[in-house]
Amino acid sequence: MKNKAFIIAGSILIILSIIFYFTGDFVLEKFIVNNAVNVNVDDEKARHSDGLIPDYNEDNVESLSAMTILKYKDDMDKTIAKGRIVIDSIGVNLKIYEGLNNANLLKGACEQLPRSEMKMGEVGNYILAAHCSRYDKSFMFTSLRYLKSGDEIKVSDDKNVYVYKVNFVKKVNRNDTSFINENTKEKLITLYTCDDVNHFYPRNRIVVRGTLDRTIERQ
Repeated sequence: MKNKAFIIAGSILIILSIIFYFTGDFVLEKFIVNNAVNVNVDDEKARHSDGLIPDYNEDNVESLSAMTILKYKDDMDKTIAKGRIVIDSIGVNLKIYEGLNNANLLKGACEQLPRSEMKMGEVGNYILAAHCSRYDKSFMFTSLRYLKSGDEIKVSDDKNVYVYKVNFVKKVNRNDTSFINENTKEKLITLYTCDDVNHFYPRNRIVVRGTLDRTIERQ
C-alpha cells in the first residue's frame, strides 16, 4: 500500500510539474501585471515627499517580476509624476516619471535622460522607456509594435501638450543603443520597451521614433 501511495504521489507531482512548466510563466506574469497596475499608492504622501533621486543608469533596471514589485513597493509611494503620455491609437495613457528607477518603471513611462539635457518638446531626442507584458497587450508599452507611421503620440507637462507623429517602428537588438545616443537638430521622441517574445530575458527591443508636429498650450 505504501509503495502504491508513493507511486500515486510521485505521479501527481510529475503531472503538476509538467503543468507548471507550460503555464507557470503565464500565471506568474498575470500576477505581476495585476500587482504592478493595482498597487495602491498614496498620491498625497507622494506629493509631500522629496521624491526619488532620478537614476539614469540602465544597468540598474531589473526585470519585471513579483520580487521586483515587493522590493520596490515602498519606493513606489515616493514617486512623483512629471507628465503624461497618451497614444490614442493603441490605448496608452501613462504618467511620466523622471529617471529609470525601478519604482518608476513599475508605475509608468520613464525619462531616459536628465532634464538638464533633454525635455519634452525641445530640440533633441526625448526618450521614454516602459515595461511590457507577454500576455496583456494593454499593459504599459506592450502595444508599441502596433503603431503605424503617422499615428500621434501626445506627451504633456503642466504647460503644454506636445504632439508627435510616428516616423517608424522597428525591432532592434537590446545592445543597439544608437537610437539613444543619436545627436539631432530635430525635435524627436523615442519610445522603447523590451520585445515580449522572449519573456523575462528578451534579446530585442521595440523602438518607436516620432517627430514633433505641433505644440498645444494648456488653457
